[in-house]
Amino acid sequence: PPERIFALTLSNNALVEKAKMNDQESRVESEIRNKGYEDSLCMINENGNVKVYVKVNETLSEEDSASIKKIVEDITTLSDVDVTAMK
Repeated sequence: PPERIFALTLSNNALVEKAKMNDQESRVESEIRNKGYEDSLCMINENGNVKVYVKVNETLSEEDSASIKKIVEDITTLSDVDVTAMK
């Protein structure tokens, strides 16, 4: 029935989107590590908000934060990015 096909298509699209978000999160984390940070965690939600937690010894400078936001924007094309320093 058409409604079942529609439901399966919606479900499949959601899975594809989730896989895409997971891939982007991994790429962001990898790129941040490549920039010399010890570790990071990137989380993208369905609304297009991105939270990035970066492990640092001290604090993140404005310049560091801007650099991380640029990484996120380049990979995800999303601009609602929150960067948090973690010890």
